[in-house]
Amino acid sequence: MARQWIKYELKKDPLKATIVFIEKLIREKKQTVISSLIGFVVVIVFAGIIYFAHKKNVEAAYASLIRAENILYSDPNLAITLADSVISNLKSDNELTALASYIKADALFIKKDYKSALKFYKNALKKINPAFKPNVIYSLAKTYEALGKIDEAQKKYQEFLGDSDRHYLAEDVYLSLARIFIKRGFYKEAKNYIEIVKSRSQGTKWEEYAKELASLIPGR
Repeated sequence: MARQWIKYELKKDPLKATIVFIEKLIREKKQTVISSLIGFVVVIVFAGIIYFAHKKNVEAAYASLIRAENILYSDPNLAITLADSVISNLKSDNELTALASYIKADALFIKKDYKSALKFYKNALKKINPAFKPNVIYSLAKTYEALGKIDEAQKKYQEFLGDSDRHYLAEDVYLSLARIFIKRGFYKEAKNYIEIVKSRSQGTKWEEYAKELASLIPGR
């Protein structure tokens, strides 16, 4: 009767049942349980070592990228070297290597190596953190424009505005499109973009740039 009562109580309380099962397992298979526990502890220890090593590598990578960003204009070659070290050492961290590709592309753009910059901007766009995506699209448009690929540049500028019309780079994009339309003789479209900037950015440098660009439109 006592055994039946215990079984009944255990059915009512799963935690008690689990404890009893573990005690029975340890009594009957003591060596197996000990081996399993040792294996579990080893796995946890190695997992901790790997985690902290990775964390240390990530922190070092961010430090390298911050330094690369700070020296882009003064030493683009060193910026490229720092970005390359992150790309080669942290291949499994997609967002971080994408950021490194973006910074490397900026350095290449500064060096006027536009073809290589285009390649790394494209690489960055695939895995970049969504917060940086508008910046990469903007940079792609600028690079296409620098390469004389006006159709591609126009598409990227328009893609930027379609997703990020209120981004801090939007005024520059509107004026870049206006400049392209002026070159192509599409003066009405250019004027529309210029007016957007003038209305949004009164009293700022962007309004002055817009006025300068407007002066290039014939018979305005």
